[in-house]
This record gives sequence, structure tokens and C-alpha cells, in this order.
Amino acid sequence: MNRALVHAEGEIVITVDADSVMDPEAIANLVKPFSDPRVGGVAGNVVVGNRKKPIEWMQQMEYLYGFFFKRADSLFNSVYIIGGAAAAYRREVLNEAGGFDPRIITEDIEMSTRILAHGYKTRYASDAVVYTEGPSDFKSLSNQRLRWKYGRILTFIKHRKLFFSLRPQHNPYLTFMLLPMAVYAELLLLVEAVLLSTFFIYTVCTGDYQSLVCVIGLLSAVVGAQILADPKRRFHRNLVFLAPAAWLVFYAMDVVEFQALVRTLKRLATREELKWQKWVRVGVVTEA
Repeated sequence: MNRALVHAEGEIVITVDADSVMDPEAIANLVKPFSDPRVGGVAGNVVVGNRKKPIEWMQQMEYLYGFFFKRADSLFNSVYIIGGAAAAYRREVLNEAGGFDPRIITEDIEMSTRILAHGYKTRYASDAVVYTEGPSDFKSLSNQRLRWKYGRILTFIKHRKLFFSLRPQHNPYLTFMLLPMAVYAELLLLVEAVLLSTFFIYTVCTGDYQSLVCVIGLLSAVVGAQILADPKRRFHRNLVFLAPAAWLVFYAMDVVEFQALVRTLKRLATREELKWQKWVRVGVVTEA
């Protein structure tokens, strides 16, 4: 990527993963936010395109849910995760930042965080859709999330001075809200099993299922609203009947995230590096 950057001549540089397919309007929509000269990077809307297996449906819902909330981060110009599957950068900003860091395996997350550290804005373009291939088996998914988790924590360590920074060029929403909450979410993940077990034991023993019903109903409504609000809602229509089970989907994904966190902490403690993993490819299906 750094070699390509040397030869890039355009004002805007776009990266797309090799296992991804761009929507015909993606490029035009990725470029629009750069009308603001202080915007250094823009995240596209990544959609899981392979939807034949339950594990793929789970990722499709997870991406839909997670990317929806980037709208809030974009409103505050602080999208700190711009995935390489659908990313656009102002070339002069990449040059100013010194290019991508080859020492961090999630160089895309590190770059978007570094752009914010340099005082630039980052945005999210929900209508810039890129279809990606999600892992089709549990082992591959677990390894993918290990890479993401490991790289993100390394990014936090590298940019630790951003946390609670009062420097004028740093966005308070990022330094006092987004980054601390991201770390808090990781800490919460470590004790989630205990908290959930306590909750379900209490629910069964007392026969008070009202809280559980409220959680199921709320998540179902949120996922349903997200499907309607997404630019590719017809593509996500298969999730409509899965929405009532969204709470189970997110708990299952938390199991994957938990193992990734434990393996990451072990690697950090033993100073063991992580190499890029490979998995079986099934292809991307993009019929809308």
C-alpha cells in the first residue's frame, strides 16, 4: 500500500480489500465528504455479501448494526475505525502522516486514528457500499477477530496520549468518549459471562422475564429500523425474520470477541507477534 501511495497521483486515494466488491455508486459517494478541506478520511459502508450459512447471517447483522452507529461518530467528525475494505483518504494527509505503519497488522485502524491525532476530521458515508466476504466457518472467524482485536489494542497503546487529551487539535468526543468507551467495552467483555449468567439465573429463579422480553423487543426494533434506514435495505431483507433473535446473535458474536481478547492478552504478555491468517474462500454474492 505504501508503494502504491508513492505512485498515486489523484487527490483522493481509495482502498478496497481483495475479497470485496464495490457498489457502482461507491466511489462517487466516498468522495463527497471531502468537500470539507479538513476531512482526512472517509469510511464506507461495508456489507457482508455471502449469506448462505447462519455464521454468515450473523456477521451480516453484526456489520449492519455496527456500521449504523458510525453515523453518530461521523456527526462528531470522529470515525476512528476506517476499515481498509472501504476507505478513502486525502492523499496529502496520508503523506503528512508518513504512510501506513507496517508494524501494526490492522494498519487501516491505526491510520484512521493517526489522522484524527493530526487534527483532521473523519466521516462515514453510509451510501458508499462495498460488499465483503465474511469468514464461513468458526475457526476462520475467530482468527479474523483475533487480528482485529490485537491490532486495535496495539493502536490504542501507540496512541495512548490521545486518551483524555486536552490539546486543541483533538476532538473531545474522541478523546473523552469514543476511545475510553472502547477500552471499557473490552474490560466489560472479560466479565460479561459472569454478568449474563447472573442475569439469566435471576430471571429463571424469580420468573421475572419482563427484562428479557424488553431486551429482545428493543433489539428487534433497533435492527428492524436499521434495515429500513440502510441504503441497501432490499439486500438485508433476509434479516427481517432473524431480527427477533438479534440478542442471541450478539451474544454468540461476543463469544468470538471474548476468545479473541483472551488470545490477544496472552500474545501481548508473551510478546508473541501475529501473522496474517488465511481461510477458505467462498466468494462474494452481491445480488440486491
